[in-house]
Amino acid sequence: MVEPLSHDSSVFATEPLRWDYVSSDPPLNRYFALSGVNDPVSLFAGNYGRYSFITNRWTEMPHREEQCDGYIIAELEPGHVPTMGANGFLVRTKVLREVATGEFYFDIDVVNGLVSEGHHRIAKVDVALGHHFARDLPSLSRKINRRIEDFLYWRKRRNFPWLSSGRPAIARFVISTLIVFPLLWQSFRGWLNVRDRAWFYHVPVCWLTLWLYSRAVIRSLIRRAPHSRKGWQY
Repeated sequence: MVEPLSHDSSVFATEPLRWDYVSSDPPLNRYFALSGVNDPVSLFAGNYGRYSFITNRWTEMPHREEQCDGYIIAELEPGHVPTMGANGFLVRTKVLREVATGEFYFDIDVVNGLVSEGHHRIAKVDVALGHHFARDLPSLSRKINRRIEDFLYWRKRRNFPWLSSGRPAIARFVISTLIVFPLLWQSFRGWLNVRDRAWFYHVPVCWLTLWLYSRAVIRSLIRRAPHSRKGWQY
């Protein structure tokens, strides 16, 4: 993780290329490790930042790549930054302090801000990051609720361009989830790469995401509040 930073002063941060796939993990956790996303909407928007066995890419955001020994140097474009900056993110302190000021720190917003300020080169290192995202659907439901409720509450303070891929991406997610067949095709593509029954979770995860997002948006018309962390646990 440190090597790209020490070899190239223009690289401002590094991040693991993929999530660790462990066959003994719960099936749902294996699904997220294989799909490379923690929000299936990102697959349709293309703004994910980990390697996905569905698309055989680590992102679909426009960028230039340079292959190095053990890592990729990606030249990111302002307005088209993948979701980066959370788990396993290593960034130069001096660079981070250019935008990470004030009371609030939204990880992907900070990376987006740094790219907008002219820091375009980031290294995706060919290592795996252990990420215990969700062991079952109830725990996933809590995380989805937290994500959407926080987003709806704080969105006026956020600067990450969620809609840089356009509203058609969201429409594709909704339509694909309702008619199912595109989801089955995505699952099949992933299964061809890694034969794991965890791919069966793709359809219910998309259904659950669509339902919880829709409910939260409707509820936000009446009341918005950040998600409570009381008693929070994995």
